[in-house]
Amino acid sequence: MRLRRIGIVGLALAAATAARAQLDVSLRLPMARALLYEPLPAQLTVRNLTDEALTLDETNAPAQLRLDIESQPGRLVARTAEPLPDTPWTLPARGTLQRTVNLTPLFELRRTGPYTVAAQIIVGDRSYGSRRLFLDIVPGFELGRLEARLSGGAGRRTYTLRSLHRDRHDRLFIYIEDEDAQINYGVLDLGTLVRLYDPMLLADGAGRAHVLHGSAPGRYTYSILTPDGRPAEQK
Repeated sequence: MRLRRIGIVGLALAAATAARAQLDVSLRLPMARALLYEPLPAQLTVRNLTDEALTLDETNAPAQLRLDIESQPGRLVARTAEPLPDTPWTLPARGTLQRTVNLTPLFELRRTGPYTVAAQIIVGDRSYGSRRLFLDIVPGFELGRLEARLSGGAGRRTYTLRSLHRDRHDRLFIYIEDEDAQINYGVLDLGTLVRLYDPMLLADGAGRAHVLHGSAPGRYTYSILTPDGRPAEQK
């Protein structure tokens, strides 16, 4: 009787292992610490170990793709209206699918603090998930702030310089925001920061931001940013 029970348990474990092995889902983040509103490019990898191709979508496809962010165990961060993916993805039989997904526009990440991120694919009554990744969203250290009026009376922008220590280096970022309308147009990484001199932040007549900062001993980086959150020039 005992041997029979052991055999039944062994068959059940083998069946569960085989079910889990049909899809292998992994997720990777390039950083463990990020600034609030900074782009979060997560790399999703799905390996299909079956002989059948699958269509991945967030809602209607046979294989439902889910990305979840939790602020606390069991407390999910709300999704935005941004679709994931914008068109269904095809996972070939015995093939691998890799996509980079920016998490920032997909979730209502509006507070600093610790989070966990995971990916999951649901096929019928079976679920295949990645391991949970830990992410700490921080405010950074403010180094400068400037309000600039846009040309033609098109409003104004607030430019804020913030630093973050990551991967054993300080990095300089600029926030581009319309504080009146509570719109964030982007958080851009301006590169390595060397704190020999304070960064300089100015605005021109068109409302563009000009930043000069030390990026290495004896070297400076000069950046121009547009009011809609795009880098115009860097040298």
